[in-house]
Amino acid sequence: MPETENTSCSTAARFAALAAFVSIPLADFGATLDFLPKRDLNLALFDLLVWVAAGLWLGCRLPDRDKLFTELKKWLVCVWPVLVLLAAAIISLAQIPAWDKKSLLLVAKAAFQWSEYLLVAPLVFMPLFADKKWRLRAFAGFAFTVILSVAAVAWRTPLEEVFSGKIHPYFVGGLLGNRHTFGIFMAIALPLLAEWAFAEKRSAETKTFTPWVIVPALLLPILALRACLSAGGALGIIAGLTVTYAKNFRAGGVIAFLLLGVLLLGGTESERLEKRRILARSMQTFRPQKREGEIVAQSRPTMRAYRWAANLSLILNNPLGVGWGQYQRSLQKYYGDLPYPEGTTDDPALYDLTANEPLTFSWFFVMACEIGLPGLAALALFLVELLWRAAGRNGNSVLSGGICGAVIGLAIAAVFTSPLVRGAGPLLGVLLALSALPENIEERSQA
Repeated sequence: MPETENTSCSTAARFAALAAFVSIPLADFGATLDFLPKRDLNLALFDLLVWVAAGLWLGCRLPDRDKLFTELKKWLVCVWPVLVLLAAAIISLAQIPAWDKKSLLLVAKAAFQWSEYLLVAPLVFMPLFADKKWRLRAFAGFAFTVILSVAAVAWRTPLEEVFSGKIHPYFVGGLLGNRHTFGIFMAIALPLLAEWAFAEKRSAETKTFTPWVIVPALLLPILALRACLSAGGALGIIAGLTVTYAKNFRAGGVIAFLLLGVLLLGGTESERLEKRRILARSMQTFRPQKREGEIVAQSRPTMRAYRWAANLSLILNNPLGVGWGQYQRSLQKYYGDLPYPEGTTDDPALYDLTANEPLTFSWFFVMACEIGLPGLAALALFLVELLWRAAGRNGNSVLSGGICGAVIGLAIAAVFTSPLVRGAGPLLGVLLALSALPENIEERSQA
């Protein structure tokens, strides 16, 4: 029989981990709720709670060194792809030509983010998700805060005001801050929630669709797609959920969900036209332009085209990267001469075409620029390893269909933005923790 650990300490650690998990969608609550005091330090609730949970986890296991080392071995097996990424990042530091205060701060910021999202988060989430009852509580709470996040878009930035030009589409992110973070977050979170709902249905051995299934697996994706104004995020949501639905509904379910994509065009005719325009331009690299008196439409590069060209130039000149955390600092000189945008940027549909909109950086380009082509290969290994675990290399992982869908959704959305931001970043640690747990972990623990 295994030695019993301090029950109250273990419960406290799990409660802290649960609170951290549930708080992930509340990343930008301070900016969304006007009555809260504004913060100079750009941190979220998760940034505090995950370290509290890690401290409690360590405190519970320190009295029993054997148990501590056993748990750490499991954690190392879980995060080894991250260690490969970290090795590439550390090697890239040799490419930083001049170590000044700014360089040190950027490296420290990147190291803190990676440590929190990719190392500490899996450490505290693995014990939480390993217990079926705690996993149920965690995902029920997470579903609630994701619903709040989707509802905040309609509450804070009603789409009819976006389409009439009163609110910028960049700010359509509710509690997640902006539309690109909202899109990539939902591309990861919604497949996990759908698979969790289907798993609960299977465990209950019922053929009926209860609210526990309908809300997170069917209704929430519809509402999130209606609210999403990032085309990369919307494509990620559709692709990820199609993979998840394929596991649970076979071909009929895939076809049914693909039809839900039509809901992206919901609303009045003018709203549908405006939404199509905003979605298309949120991922364009070239925009057709037709001036008065001209019959043939001309194409003009968008800001993303200039940025991607600068990324390619940087990579060709620095195949080993420019150094961990140095991306934005190093990229400017590779832009060349940027033309001033013609006309005004007041039109919300034109904003990301004529201005340098934040968070439109491709994750793959960012990684290749910072930690080089070896780092890009390590990132590919990271994503493939998650899929391999979930697909059943040693038996399916917990919520395997959701993990596969989330990784596919992440890969698509990350072409157009980066997940290493508040809200989306911690979900990488969630994927790692879930992928390391076998599907029949409860049965194994009782054997």
